[in-house]
This record gives sequence, structure tokens and C-alpha cells, in this order.
Amino acid sequence: MPVTPVSPKGGEQFKGYTDEECLTKSNDLKLLRLRHSIVLRKIVRLEEDVSSTLITAATCDVKQQHLNALKAVQTEIFEQIVAMMPEDIDNDIAEDDKCGNIYHKLETVIANIKPSASVTPAATIAPHSPLLNIPMPTFDGTYEQWPEFKAMFMDIVERSGVSDAVKLHHLNKALTGKASGVLNASVIAGNNFDSAWQQLADRFENPRVIVDKHIAGLLQMKPLQRESARGLRELMKTCKSHVDGLIHMKKEIDGTSNIIVTHILVACLDPETRKLWERTLQKGEFPELQATLKFLCRQCEVLESCAPEGTERLPRVKPVGTKAFSSTLPSTIPPGACAVCKDKHATFRCPEFIALDTIGYKELETVQTDQLYAKAGFELRKWASNEPSVLQYVDHQKLASSPYATDAAEGLLATLGLIWDPVSDTLQFKIHAPYVGETVTKRKVLSCIARIYDPLGIVDPVKAMAKQFLQRIWTLQTDKQQAWGWDDELPPLIQDEWINFHNQLIHL
Repeated sequence: MPVTPVSPKGGEQFKGYTDEECLTKSNDLKLLRLRHSIVLRKIVRLEEDVSSTLITAATCDVKQQHLNALKAVQTEIFEQIVAMMPEDIDNDIAEDDKCGNIYHKLETVIANIKPSASVTPAATIAPHSPLLNIPMPTFDGTYEQWPEFKAMFMDIVERSGVSDAVKLHHLNKALTGKASGVLNASVIAGNNFDSAWQQLADRFENPRVIVDKHIAGLLQMKPLQRESARGLRELMKTCKSHVDGLIHMKKEIDGTSNIIVTHILVACLDPETRKLWERTLQKGEFPELQATLKFLCRQCEVLESCAPEGTERLPRVKPVGTKAFSSTLPSTIPPGACAVCKDKHATFRCPEFIALDTIGYKELETVQTDQLYAKAGFELRKWASNEPSVLQYVDHQKLASSPYATDAAEGLLATLGLIWDPVSDTLQFKIHAPYVGETVTKRKVLSCIARIYDPLGIVDPVKAMAKQFLQRIWTLQTDKQQAWGWDDELPPLIQDEWINFHNQLIHL
């Protein structure tokens, strides 16, 4: 039985095709690569022949014609491989670069051997351009990066002289991030570089959006808190990047715009650098952006000379308006010292800490928690615990007050809308249900149910009974087959049932 050879890599190299199409393309690709390797070996042998054999003027034309023929065959095979767009095309491109280098070397040797007077006009072979061997620029889909990417990428591919298929391959690899999914599969499969490039231009070449992004970048520059060479250089880099972007979009920075951009830049300087900059201006003189950038560059050199860059550290930016509070607890524990006995050993090795019971550990945890939050400017208040000894180190003014304290209920605290009794460690409900009075109406029933506040869902069964009772009221009808009114008195049996339920709510 004949066995059909199956390429294990066919499905990996050609995505979007059926298994049969992948198998056919895989076999065609193997054949093209085999032909390409044969041509490459012939080119290498020709190079060895030229290097080891004395070439005379009589044999120069023969070598030249042989080289031209190999070049034409190799180029044709390589273009067919590129048109198939396999995923592992990098090896094929590397072999094509190797052929190009050999062509250039042989052309140079043959041209030096030929006498200038007897040179016969022949077809000129353009030297293989190594431009595509350099790292290509990438584009992640941000509008402000599009002009720079467009200029760099098009300059490289136009100078390289490669085919549209190779250009499209490098363009697809250069797109990252949000831009990676812009090109559709039909454009890539058709090897149409012009259509692909136009599709990108239609998507990202929006002058207004690009200008808006640069203006927003200038307005969002972060102010410096203190003198720093690194911070100044980052600030200058950001400012110059957006200014250059605006100039590239033909929005010149001159006149009023120059003063505005300079004002935005200077507003981000630290106080010391701002004072030094102000001294460079004469009274009534308007600042210039270029002069300001030149001053900042010089200031960076001064700061780097006074403090080497390796030892400079940027300060932590403290939120504006944060107020630091001083704790009334014992002084801060020294670094590396025990939190219990203050000796220089780890807290978990301290004998006093090991001997602490649960309550003693809670006391220590309370002190450390209050100190930790006080360092960040957060003063903890309304302390409460079901164990009074835990709160002995807490300032009396920071203890939670009892809004429900009475002679019968002393120390009750409000917690999440409920009432907590620290002594018994139990939760209670305080329902402000209106007095029923002589008559019970649908409005009064609904008002009472709405006053049962239970965010934790603890008394949901009780609320469910009340809601079921309200559902029964909705089904009531008058003698005229009309819905029961909101202020109409309920039937006596239903009133008695509701009064009984209402009187039991106090037990919650």
C-alpha cells in the first residue's frame, strides 16, 4: 500500500489552511529549500574556485556569466519561498544574506582583475544590501510614536531594494502590542505591502490625535520634589520628546507657544533649581525654551559633578496634603531590636514574647499596629475590644464612645449599622418601628418592614416572614373588587396577626 509522506511541521508552518493544503505547501517548501541549498553550494564552490585559482582576463567573462546565472536562479527561488510566508523564514533570510555577501565579494574580485580597456559591457549586479540585517524599529500602537516609526521603517525598506513580500514580512514582525492585530489575514496572505501600509496609515495617521497626545504629555509631566540630576534629565527628555513630536507635525514652538511650554517645564522644577533659573533672567525678560533647556543641561552636569550618579537616589514623593500625626504610644522601636524587651534580637526569639499568652500577644499587636499606622500619618481611633486589658496602652481619647450607653445597657457600640455588646460579644438590632396605634394600614406595614436594617443578613428569616405578610396584603380586594388602599384599615384578623409580629420585634 503506498504511504503518503506527512510533514510533522506542516500544520505549524502554515496556519489557517486545511491539513491537505498544509501537506501540499510543506512538500513544495521542502523542494524549494532543497533547490536553494544546491544553488548555494554551487555559489560556494565558485567562490573557492576564484579564491584558489589564478583568474585571467580571458576567464573573467566566463566567471561573470556563471555568477549572473546563479544569482538569477537563487533570487527566483528565494522570492518563491518568501511568497509562501513560512513561520521559520528567518533561516531562509540568513542564507540569502550569505549569498549576497558572496556576490559582493566575487563582483569585487572580478572587477579588479578585468582590464579597464577591454571590459565588455555586462549586466550590473547590485550589491546585496545588508540594511535588513539591522534591528528594525517596532510600533506598539501609540499614536505619538507613529511618525517616527513611519520615517525610520520606510527609509530602511526603500534603501534595501527587497521585494514587497520581504517588506511585508518585516512589517508584520515590527508590529507589537495594540498594533499587532491591525493587519488582516487577507492582506498578509496576498503579499500586498502597499495595501498593508495604507491600512496602518489609515488607522494611526491622525494628525489631530497625535498633536493632542503630545500636548497632554507636556501637561502631565511630573514635578520634581528636590534637586536631582537624574530627575532633571528625565524631565528634559520627556519635554524634548513631545516638543520634537509637535515640530514634526509642523506645529512650531514659537511666540506664545514657546512661553507656554517654558512655563509648563519650569513649573515642574524643584524649588532650588527654580531659584537658580530665575536668577538667569533679567527683569521683565520673557524666558526662551531652548535657553531653559540649555540651563537645565548645565545644571545636570553640576549636580553630577557634586554627587555621582551611582550614589544619587530619587526621593519618595509624598502625597500633597498628607498630615503626619505623632503617636502618644511609647517611642519607635530601634531597627533590629525586639518589639517586647527592646534588646537586639528577633522578636520571635524573645523569652518574654514566647511566654506571652493570647491576651498579652493582643496587647503587643495593638501597640505595634497603632505605631505602624501613625508612621504613615493615619491615626487610629474608636478602639474597642471584648477584652479590656488589650486596650490598656491605648489613649483614652482614642477609645470608641458608646452612643447607646444607658444604665441598663452600658458600653454598647455601633458596628456596621448594628449594636455590639463587647462584654457579652453579641450583636443586637435596634429597630425604630413606629407605634401601631389603633389602626393598621398597608402603608404602616411597609414602613415598619423598611426599618429593619440588616446588612449582614442575620435576621433574613424574620424579614422573609414580614415580606410574605405584605404579599398577602397585596392580594386583598375591596367589595368592589378593587385593590386595597394604602391608608385603608386592614381586616381585623390580619391586624391582630401583624400586631403580634410587631410586638416580637423588640426581642431582636
